[in-house]
Amino acid sequence: VVVGFELWAAMTAFLGGACLAVLWHRYIVGNIEPAAIAVVALRGRVLAYLGWGLLSFFLLILSMLPAAGLLALTDDALSGFILPFMPVVALIALVPFFRYVLILPAAALGHPVKLRSVSYATRGNAEVLAFGTYFAALPSFLIMFLIDPTQANDRLAATVLTTAGNLVHTVAGMPIVTFLSLAYLHFAEAIRDAAARDDEIASGTGG
Repeated sequence: VVVGFELWAAMTAFLGGACLAVLWHRYIVGNIEPAAIAVVALRGRVLAYLGWGLLSFFLLILSMLPAAGLLALTDDALSGFILPFMPVVALIALVPFFRYVLILPAAALGHPVKLRSVSYATRGNAEVLAFGTYFAALPSFLIMFLIDPTQANDRLAATVLTTAGNLVHTVAGMPIVTFLSLAYLHFAEAIRDAAARDDEIASGTGG
């Protein structure tokens, strides 16, 4: 029962976080104030946001594979030396991934933007986007360290800590959503131009 509740709490937090993110993106980028039934009316946008979020997570995992492979191929002595530096290596390996994350605000607003358009428009800015996201994620990382369910004395306490952590973690993640929204506003014209360019190429009218 406890395991089932933990899974339910995690899924609820995941879906609730996506709903909040969609509403917050729309408010910052489009100045669209959320109505009482906004989440129901925007269920298609939320599902699209979840889909792009899962794809972004998949790209994130792919970007970490080289570092993980390097660690797996080393012997125990060398692994013990490399392991303390792995968080830094992972953060560096993730930098190219951040060229794609602005697809999330686009999905929240229902803009017909392709991943290729976002990647083209943000070329040369992966480091800036990564640094901004890392900085905005500091509150969320801090919560992860402060609320540790593995330190609980029993399963029920662990479940309570997990639920509280999910709730606080979701709220603490809003600075990330804010940064991505502002970054999307900054690159909006370049993304639109890239999307128009892709449409012209697809239709055979572009160069």
